[in-house]
Amino acid sequence: IGPAGENLVSYASIMIDKDSAIGRGGHGAIMGHKNVKAIVIYAKEKTLPVYDKKDVQNAIVEIIKKIRQNQIIRELTELGTLGMLVGRFGSQKKIPIKNLTEHIKLDTDKIIDEWRKSIDHTKSSELKCWRCIIACKKYVKIKKYKGHAPEYWGGFVSLGTLLGILDQEKTAELYQIVNRLGLDASSTGCVIATFIELVRKEKVKYMIDWGDYGTIRKLIYEIAYKRGIGKELAEGSGYVAKKYGYPETAIVVRNMEGSICDPKIAQGFGLALATSNRGDHQQNMLRDEVLLMKLDPASTKNKANYVVHMQNLFVVTDSSVVCIFTTYELDFNDFAKLFSAVTGISFTANDLYKNANIIYSAERYFNILAKNTEEDILPPRISPYIALNEMLPEYYKLRGWENGKPKKNIIKEIKRRLV
Repeated sequence: IGPAGENLVSYASIMIDKDSAIGRGGHGAIMGHKNVKAIVIYAKEKTLPVYDKKDVQNAIVEIIKKIRQNQIIRELTELGTLGMLVGRFGSQKKIPIKNLTEHIKLDTDKIIDEWRKSIDHTKSSELKCWRCIIACKKYVKIKKYKGHAPEYWGGFVSLGTLLGILDQEKTAELYQIVNRLGLDASSTGCVIATFIELVRKEKVKYMIDWGDYGTIRKLIYEIAYKRGIGKELAEGSGYVAKKYGYPETAIVVRNMEGSICDPKIAQGFGLALATSNRGDHQQNMLRDEVLLMKLDPASTKNKANYVVHMQNLFVVTDSSVVCIFTTYELDFNDFAKLFSAVTGISFTANDLYKNANIIYSAERYFNILAKNTEEDILPPRISPYIALNEMLPEYYKLRGWENGKPKKNIIKEIKRRLV
């Protein structure tokens, strides 16, 4: 962990190597609270036994073939998350700026052309996760900046457009700084965006405005070391906005910041954010509504079923320790084949779906036991545009919940499995 974790910043990350992070939930602060600076893992065994090695290899070959044919994944491999998502969001005027108070339509062709030229593919290959065929991490050279490319949501938006900064070199530098300090990039940018809006509303006396790179850079250090106003900002957007009397300036769900685009653009995305067990962190929910345009983003029809399906699919990838980007192509059937070959237990797609639903319900039940009982709602700036009242009843029915809480039969099944 970095200084942010040592000083118990509520959104401190655990850093892996230099620029990979276990972020979002404040895990770095937990390590800091336990006086743990670092964890080193050494594996004596490099491989794990599987039930049927040949079936596993066949399943992997089939999966790799499918993944490599997917257009979105091809764009991720070539351009990383920033290049892929800027291209798909920017041309649709769906990139938020200035704390979601405005939107811009970018010259995406120019941005992507410059981005493509900045990528060093030789050094990028050294950054990829072990044996990953997607290889979305990129090493870039942007003017004087050389290093790990900022991600789309944890860099280009949260440390760029959301703060009124459109200079990629400056965004990349801020991204590198938050990583060195052990801060979550998404939350850091969102907190500062909320603070700037509060300053502009004259709720706080401080010299800062949109695009003020120097002061924003200074604030990041103040947050990590909890100095001056940074001590308040270290508690998150929700805390700061509420303290200064403008809670609507905090774009948070369950007190977590992080939208990669304006949730107003898609009904399913809005429902996914409201029902997320850990807050505003549902990037791939945009797959069928915005990225692939398979579903009408303005319609609420069948969105509850779509959201439950995708949330359950993410439970499967998380449980498998598989990259979430594979879900741009893979579904329950693909994972069922892999699970069956690895374990020797016959899994169907429906088996995985049902198990994932229980796991998702167990997460919700944990929140209830931990007194984290916030309703399935959206921030005031977003809620008027999302028809939650139309979608939530069907969502709860599919989950086996009542008013956002698992029913007795679901809780009974959760407890049975825990035993």
